[in-house]
Amino acid sequence: MSASINIRLTANGATPAIRKLGERLGGRVLHQAIGAAMLSAVQEHFDRREHEPNKMGAPKTGFWAKISAGTSVTSSETEAVVTIPAPILQKLYGGTIRPVNSKALAFPVSPRSYGKTAREMRADGETKFVPLNRGNLVGIITSIEAKGVVGEVLFLVVRQVTQAADPNAIPSTGSLMKAAMDAVEESADALLN
Repeated sequence: MSASINIRLTANGATPAIRKLGERLGGRVLHQAIGAAMLSAVQEHFDRREHEPNKMGAPKTGFWAKISAGTSVTSSETEAVVTIPAPILQKLYGGTIRPVNSKALAFPVSPRSYGKTAREMRADGETKFVPLNRGNLVGIITSIEAKGVVGEVLFLVVRQVTQAADPNAIPSTGSLMKAAMDAVEESADALLN
């Protein structure tokens, strides 16, 4: 099963002047221009997010670049639809993440562990699990600095993690409408003159 988020701009939501322009230009031509502009605005937004510093100062995982690359557009006589891949949904709406096929989640808390899995680091012999069992906290995973010497905490091992919604996950409606209207003006100038 595939999931995504769609941003639609339909002829029904257009002003009378834009609908009239669509009739003169042809709905598909107008919606192709609007779709291309909205796609560009969405991808530019994700590309800016990709260049924001990581909260931990860790190397980037490329999340926003992957979202940008996976975003696409389709257009028809009546609408333009920008489709954004499913991983954006967790950022957009937030929510609780629970483990699947395991009893707990390893949540990175160090630049050393960010972008890696606890299993990868354990396979390299770099970590030690310390059980705690305190409510949601199951334990911690630490680095092994030398034989018998426990170092930095790399992961918190928890039963679940709840993330807040990110109000900046996708561009604002206003910025998308501006991109669409700019495209309408450019199309009108190019095609009607």
